[in-house]
Amino acid sequence: MKISLVIARGKKHQIGINNSLPWKLKADLQLFKQITLNHHILMGRKTFESLPGLLKNRVHLVVSRNVKESTSSEVKYFSDVKSAINFAKAAGENELFIIGGAEIYNLTIDLIDTLYLTEVDFDGVADTYFHKIDFDQWENVKTEHFKSDQFNSHSFNFKIFNRKT
Repeated sequence: MKISLVIARGKKHQIGINNSLPWKLKADLQLFKQITLNHHILMGRKTFESLPGLLKNRVHLVVSRNVKESTSSEVKYFSDVKSAINFAKAAGENELFIIGGAEIYNLTIDLIDTLYLTEVDFDGVADTYFHKIDFDQWENVKTEHFKSDQFNSHSFNFKIFNRKT
């Protein structure tokens, strides 16, 4: 099973403020939906709670210190990342997506095969950062530029990297 990480971050590696994104990027959210649809998505509890609701046609794997019993086939709780990854693998997933937050990114960065990175032209305030990407280990296989407009508060580059072998 391929493991991928999806992250959007600003110029100073900002990824969040007050448990939400510090920007509004409709085009990036559409890209996120396109790549994660019909897959398992792994996240921490705070990221799960920040979602506007369940993301359709995705299985939510939530890592939390306080594991809850799942009441839905769309949400599964785990006490650690490894158990969540094993669950996705056993379910026949072909590409698992790690979607945040910073603590989950730090725990999984060395496990991932593909990095979907949105580099936002944002230099503002944040309270959550993610610095730990060593680009010497990655090969950029795609870059697409998006300009700011009425639906996207900032311009951004969407990049896909594969881990060098």
